[in-house]
Amino acid sequence: MEIKKLTDCTVSEMVMAWNRGFDGYAVNLEMDETMFLNRLVTEELSPNHSIVAFVKGEPIGIIMNGFRVREGQSIAWNGGTAVAPEYRGSGIIHQLMEETMAMYAREKVKIATLEAIKSNETAIKLYQKYGYTVVEELVFLLGVQKDAEPLEYEVCSPEELPFLFDYQERVVWQCQPASIKQGEAHVFKIDEKVVGYSLFRRIWSEDKKLSRVNVYQLKLLTEHPAHILRMLATLGEKDTPLMFVNFIKNDPVIHYLLKQGFTVKAEQVWMEKTM
Repeated sequence: MEIKKLTDCTVSEMVMAWNRGFDGYAVNLEMDETMFLNRLVTEELSPNHSIVAFVKGEPIGIIMNGFRVREGQSIAWNGGTAVAPEYRGSGIIHQLMEETMAMYAREKVKIATLEAIKSNETAIKLYQKYGYTVVEELVFLLGVQKDAEPLEYEVCSPEELPFLFDYQERVVWQCQPASIKQGEAHVFKIDEKVVGYSLFRRIWSEDKKLSRVNVYQLKLLTEHPAHILRMLATLGEKDTPLMFVNFIKNDPVIHYLLKQGFTVKAEQVWMEKTM
């Protein structure tokens, strides 16, 4: 078995390793070359720190890694770990994980983070073996936009959001502003006072109609949960499908939306390791 960096692989080899690795997975994660390269850029994954396992010249496993700095600390995100079905249980996944942990040490990572499907006990136990612990449970929530009077808001770019007020980020990697390229953000105000904010991306159909809104952050800064529907009313028209992505399960926003008829579509766990 040989381990190579993505920088030493062809795009075809990268995509083959990914697709073979996630073959039979609970969620369809198959990608073509364009989708794979777009994800590298959008989620700030590092080709120089992501690795592929080869057996007899064939790519059969992969770990994707990204790095960011938060409050002066280096944060590493495992953006995908997978091995082809015929090699699962062979020890290759452990060799990839050990190489990744050694890489994190060389890069002086302080916190390593990842997400795993809640029902995937095998993956969770693997990460626990390498020192990760579950810090939060996460949900994907689906519903439709309700009829409500929109709150007053200001539009900003995702990159601006953390600098406009006392923004406190406690969200997974894929929901951070740096990951929501081509997204939008709203800052909500009542009597000039900031009462909440949202981070989202509108999804358009081929005929240029709004088909869905993916919501990555929705924060209420007051004790008036009815404002939540008024915040959502700024995202599209009534009955527009809304998908809440990787929200912390005990978030008051989630509790409120469940009472409004939204449903849980998937659950994950957020895991971290202090290096």
